[in-house]
Amino acid sequence: MFSACPSRDPRVNVHPALTCMHILFSREHNSLSRGLKKINPGWDNERLYQEARRIVGALVQIITYKEYIPLIIGPYYFREYDLHVRRFSRTSYDPDVRPGIYNEFNSAAFRFGHSMIHSFFQEVADNSKNSTGFWLKDGFLFPFGLFSGQLDGLVAGLFKSLPERVDRHIVRDVTQHLYQTRGSNSGLDLTSININRGRDHGIPGYTSLLAHCGGPLDASWEDLENLFQEGLVPAFREVYEHPADIDLFSGGLAERHVPGGLVGPTFACVLATQFHTLKYGDRFYFEHKRQAGSFSRAQLQAIRAMTLTHVICRNTKIKDAQPRAMWFIHDNNPLLPCSEYAKMDLTPWKE
Repeated sequence: MFSACPSRDPRVNVHPALTCMHILFSREHNSLSRGLKKINPGWDNERLYQEARRIVGALVQIITYKEYIPLIIGPYYFREYDLHVRRFSRTSYDPDVRPGIYNEFNSAAFRFGHSMIHSFFQEVADNSKNSTGFWLKDGFLFPFGLFSGQLDGLVAGLFKSLPERVDRHIVRDVTQHLYQTRGSNSGLDLTSININRGRDHGIPGYTSLLAHCGGPLDASWEDLENLFQEGLVPAFREVYEHPADIDLFSGGLAERHVPGGLVGPTFACVLATQFHTLKYGDRFYFEHKRQAGSFSRAQLQAIRAMTLTHVICRNTKIKDAQPRAMWFIHDNNPLLPCSEYAKMDLTPWKE
């Protein structure tokens, strides 16, 4: 893969919308470095870099735990696994929790988002109602439009676009045209890759995880009638001889969604378990107390005041944005001028 935009993450150039997020947080890092330099002129470049990096890590964590995860797994799992961001108090690191990545999470459950991908990406100019855009299949490994001002329009378009529903349907742009090169008529199939990845990694099947997460032991087709979205069991019976044969990725996408969430109970269970592990098993999680590098109380409150919308408004020329970036624009989440979103208060870092 070429590297039009250099990054330690090789996926940076997979698609312009993904590249946008890398650029936004790189800009945020540089903006924080400049702000820290202004209030601490004696800090050298290494100190500025490391402190800005630490703050950006905290911003990614608060956006993930406060804005993203609740939408995905719903209030029950969010509460049961103690994933909420505190308003004033702190959390504690648990040295008995191993902060690794579960194979079931990496190989199947967290791939649920592939079902949310849509085929067309809007580019909205100057927050106007006029928009252009491009098809997903035409954007793979081709982020060069970002160098000619595409970023702001693409981010504004993402603000105004709804994702696809999490279900067994995945757009053709990734099932027939994944990583399609220019001049070609076909590409890879992401769904097949996901299913085969789970088999290659040797992860348990869907019904094993269903039982682990509190579902029926040795689930039958009749059990799945109550768990799967309407009309799907006959389709699965045509492909799989027995429920125990169902791949985790396929079965997880077929489940009815948990109340207030975007995935079914098995994926919600796997995701909640993983994010609990990443929170309490990571001694550098931003809310933890009494750790080397723990933020002060004042620093923590400055971080807690930030959202994804703050990051976007600070690092683009977008004029208006809704407070909750991952929610669609409506009466309770209206477009507001970016001037309403204050810059991060860095005075707690002044020495």
